[in-house]
Amino acid sequence: MTRKFLLMTAAMMLAPMSAALAEPPPPPPGGGTPGQGMFEKHDTNGDGVITEEEFLSQAKERFKQMDGNGDGKIDKEEAQAKHEEMKQKMMERREEMKQKRGDMMQKHEDMKGKTGDMPAPEEGAPSAE
Repeated sequence: MTRKFLLMTAAMMLAPMSAALAEPPPPPPGGGTPGQGMFEKHDTNGDGVITEEEFLSQAKERFKQMDGNGDGKIDKEEAQAKHEEMKQKMMERREEMKQKRGDMMQKHEDMKGKTGDMPAPEEGAPSAE
């Protein structure tokens, strides 16, 4: 009896989780499917497949970006500098998003305040519909 009860309890607890896991993730901002932009970035000739050459060309480009002095090698200082640069860019993007979010919230509050002060339409007046 106890074992049956434990199994039933476990099944009831896991059932909602399985449904959540079965759902696909939400689409990325701007539409499309998750990873679509990254795939298209690597598929440079647009034929629907990524060849080893296409894949490696992206890796070589990334290497060039990290090789600050252009000597064909990445030392710890160059790697750390690139890491810090990327971290700074990410912080700037976050701050921009916070600012945009704050601006949108302010516009929402402004609009809410304006519509709240509008008088109700008069009886028999034409509607905006």
